[in-house]
Amino acid sequence: MPTNSLALRATQRVARDASEAIRYACRQLSDHWTVEERQQRQIAADRMQADLATTLGLRQQLAYAPVPRRS
Repeated sequence: MPTNSLALRATQRVARDASEAIRYACRQLSDHWTVEERQQRQIAADRMQADLATTLGLRQQLAYAPVPRRS
C-alpha cells in the first residue's frame, strides 16, 4: 500500500515547528511570570501540545491512507 510521503514529511515538520514555537514562547515569557502564572501557562502549554499531538496523529493516519490511483 503506497503512502503519501510528502504529507507525512509535512506533518512531521509541522509537529517540530509547533512544539519548538510553544517551548520558545514559554522560555521568552517565563521570566516575567509569577509562580502561579508560570504553572497556569505550563498547564496551557501542555494542553496545546496534547491537542497538537492529537491533530497531527490524525494527519499522520491520513498520510498512511492508500493513495488513489488515477485511471
